[in-house]
Amino acid sequence: MIRSALTALAISASLMALSACDQSESAPATSAETRQAAIGGVSKTDIAEKTSENTYVAKRYGMTATAPDGWYIMDSDITQKLMDVGKALTTADMEAQQKTAMEMSISRTTNIFGFMKFEPGAPRQDGASVMAMAEDISVAPGVKRGSDYFFHLKNVFKQTAADMEIADGYTEVTIGGQSFDRLDLIVKVPDGSGLVAHQRYFAARHGDDMICFIQTYVDEADLPALDAILASIKLDWK
Repeated sequence: MIRSALTALAISASLMALSACDQSESAPATSAETRQAAIGGVSKTDIAEKTSENTYVAKRYGMTATAPDGWYIMDSDITQKLMDVGKALTTADMEAQQKTAMEMSISRTTNIFGFMKFEPGAPRQDGASVMAMAEDISVAPGVKRGSDYFFHLKNVFKQTAADMEIADGYTEVTIGGQSFDRLDLIVKVPDGSGLVAHQRYFAARHGDDMICFIQTYVDEADLPALDAILASIKLDWK
């Protein structure tokens, strides 16, 4: 079963945009060096490496991305907590078999990088972020492009406890010279605040992986910065 890991990450990203997850209460402090590392995935060799002040390169995926000045670079500990929170919320109403499928999907997922406007736990409710991930979909040869992936993703969203509005169609955009499909949705954050987070998903198949970028924001004023991150992405896909 594909697509479940993105579901978990998506729900968590909406929470993080509103600073609803406070690292200080549930995780040990990380060193400055660790905080400056991009998101880790299955192994440390897969993470994006810092090559200049705000630029990170993930050689395995032929990807380079640049964060805005002053933005927080998420580390693997933060990302794991994101996945844990998202998984718990996503599987709240799922049967045991579906939960097992979620675990399998997460095990096939690598988090490439994550840039946040504010640090986790900051006393703000107007955050924004961009996250990149890759899911091994070698078991799904019929998923040839992002819109195919989104077809399954939308079905999984409908099975979760998440309160969201999903756009009916898709648009096609170019990122790093490659064609990506885009899906928009609005997530009502499950913290009782009544706040909503807007999300844009961009997905394209590269070899056996589905490469996904997630933009999350509350205030449309953050869109130029989020779009600038996508514009900075270079993809060396041969």
